[in-house]
Amino acid sequence: MKNADANFSSQLKKSLFFLTVVLSACSHIEQPPRSTPWLPENTPPNFHTTGKLSIKNDQQGFQAGFAWDNASWVKMIDITTPLGSTVGRLCQDEMGATAQNAKGQVFQAKTAGELAYRLTGQEIPLDYLDVWAMGRYSLDEPHQILPNGHLIQAGWTIERTTDEKNAPRRLILQRQNLKITIVFKHFNANYRTEYSQCPR
Repeated sequence: MKNADANFSSQLKKSLFFLTVVLSACSHIEQPPRSTPWLPENTPPNFHTTGKLSIKNDQQGFQAGFAWDNASWVKMIDITTPLGSTVGRLCQDEMGATAQNAKGQVFQAKTAGELAYRLTGQEIPLDYLDVWAMGRYSLDEPHQILPNGHLIQAGWTIERTTDEKNAPRRLILQRQNLKITIVFKHFNANYRTEYSQCPR
């Protein structure tokens, strides 16, 4: 009888240990992305984020990594190849937009979207991207929210998902045959950039 009790106790301990390990592992499983309601634009968002960017259309595709500093006075995006080589830097401030390519050449234009086209060969709606990333729609353009939760604005259909802390996880922009996917790897809200203006 003692042996039976000892075996039962041993099996119980093993079962409890196994259950503890399983529960511990489950607690570290990454939660699936979720959609959140779109809200009107408020104060300009401040953040620093890194991740991956892909652009696809019928003719060609483009993939890159990025590091993005965003503030009310300056927006700066460094774009790198999947192997880590720098493609260029896009920057927008009160004086206009600048782009610097891998050779150190600096270009200027009225909008960052125009310069993004020079660097990537594709149009990127940078004037609204920070607002959409935060789950908000611009007050400067008409908008529509579809029953599936997607936002339509400035000619784009935008889908946004977040993590459990409501930080952006993925932003998908579509317009006709063009699709832009932005995957956020790290996101730091309320970040204050060290730059006061774009390098020129």
